[in-house]
Amino acid sequence: MSILDEAKEKFLKIVTNNNFLKSNIDVKMRPLSPEEAIGKPKRDDYPLLLGKEVLVEAKFNEAKGQVFTDEPSNFSGTVRDVLSLKLDTNRNRAILVATINAVLRYLNMTEKTVHCRNEEPELCAEEMAYRLFNRYGEDLTVGLIGLQPSIAASIIKRFSPKNVQIADLDRKI
Repeated sequence: MSILDEAKEKFLKIVTNNNFLKSNIDVKMRPLSPEEAIGKPKRDDYPLLLGKEVLVEAKFNEAKGQVFTDEPSNFSGTVRDVLSLKLDTNRNRAILVATINAVLRYLNMTEKTVHCRNEEPELCAEEMAYRLFNRYGEDLTVGLIGLQPSIAASIIKRFSPKNVQIADLDRKI
């Protein structure tokens, strides 16, 4: 069973316990503009700004959940409809993850379900490197799946280039 299948099972329990199966969810699968998604950060090398990534958003009541995808499309239906989607396409996986993010945010079971904006990506990256260092010490090898430039820079600065491995689908990285 994949991690996403496990998340789907746990999510089903949560929405069943909260009587949300028949609740409507609206996933706006249109690409958010770079400014909508990330604002105006200091760095200009984020994949979102370079047009290499698409950020989409689900809205549950007033709570929002975002996710990256390469298959944006619109979706509107119930939470039950989302849970009935086969997870065989990036589109369907994006709808599920965005929905989970939005619903869990609505329930205050998580926070920060929308992409950080303006100077926040750099501050977040510094905090992430700081927390890793405090928890695991300096002799740590960090794997970053998907290049996020601020996180990469902060982790490399904290742990050294030899202790950081980055994997990304973009072959130029």
